Amino acid sequence: MPIRIADYFLLPLNQRRPFYDKAGDPVVGFELQPAGNLLRLHQTDGFGVWQCDWMLRIEPDASLTEVGDEYPATSRLDMFSGGRTKLYFLPGHEIRWADSESGTIWPNPAKTSPSKLGSFGTFLVKSLILPDGTCQIYMEQRFKTQERSVFRCRYGHGPFEIDYLEPNGEAVTVTEKPPGEPNPTAA
Repeated sequence: MPIRIADYFLLPLNQRRPFYDKAGDPVVGFELQPAGNLLRLHQTDGFGVWQCDWMLRIEPDASLTEVGDEYPATSRLDMFSGGRTKLYFLPGHEIRWADSESGTIWPNPAKTSPSKLGSFGTFLVKSLILPDGTCQIYMEQRFKTQERSVFRCRYGHGPFEIDYLEPNGEAVTVTEKPPGEPNPTAA
């Protein structure tokens, strides 16, 4: 039976959730917001400064399709974009969050900011329900560099722990509770 990724990965709407490093410092925050017929996973740094938005579509099988990403505009090429650099993917070349998926990522020239038009890449997603009832989602994507993350999620709650690699190769784990407080596990 396929894993209904949306049931595990999505946070409750309009609830900002910070994640902390092992020292107890906030590192990243997420908030799920409605965005027309899509969902916006709004990502901030530890101080609440916007880093990016993941634009998600829930599919009939409860998998998720990441149709695009938006970032703060930093390139002169994007000076007329209203402060946002947009990278939207061509249909069929979007990031599919599901049990086991892989594919190519191609920018949609009609919806993508000029600075991101060369953003071709690949992705790999593998998901597994663990014995305690949590879902572990492995995500790997390559554009010019390779990024890897593991999201540990609880049904109806969303991620509670994330492992990822820093650009320098350092492994980092962040949790939704500061050190000394237990993370939620399966109900």
